[in-house]
Amino acid sequence: MKLLTNRKFAVLIAVTVIVLATLFGVHKSLTKEVRRVEAMFYDGVYQEEQSFTEPGIDVQLGKMQNYILGVTAVSQNYPELEAETEALQNARNNYLAAKSISEKSRANGWMMASYDAFYKKAGTLEMSERDRNGIESYDFEIKAAQSLIEKSRYNEEVQKYIDVSSEFPVGILKLLAFVKNPQTF
Repeated sequence: MKLLTNRKFAVLIAVTVIVLATLFGVHKSLTKEVRRVEAMFYDGVYQEEQSFTEPGIDVQLGKMQNYILGVTAVSQNYPELEAETEALQNARNNYLAAKSISEKSRANGWMMASYDAFYKKAGTLEMSERDRNGIESYDFEIKAAQSLIEKSRYNEEVQKYIDVSSEFPVGILKLLAFVKNPQTF
């Protein structure tokens, strides 16, 4: 009981409460900002100078899944494409199983590499005009979606957050509050 009336102990308790409250506030504020930035992956990034929101990367990846299904459906007529089709389907399944943004980024890289191998092999085969046109149409759509992904400003927004949150004193408080940076794609 005597400890509670000790002035030094009271100051120590007050300082501890202030430090913990500060770290809690920093954690809460920065975590909210991380969620806001990561939401841009799904919802898109607002372009102030053009007054529109570019589609989110996740939207483009979703579109790409449909195009890849179309390509693999066409490939069923060509047993020569069996290995490439299987690799492409495995890459697509890997993407569908991905939970985090960084996992989706790796899966997208694998999917595009598999698609490029598929497309290259398909280009060497004799195909019906309908199948060739179908693959060319899907190729255009897949590459357009990938181009939008590559041009997305999402990673720029992540870098802006990292730059601002790394400055003194926020950078030190961020480390002490165990706040992670948003995931890049």
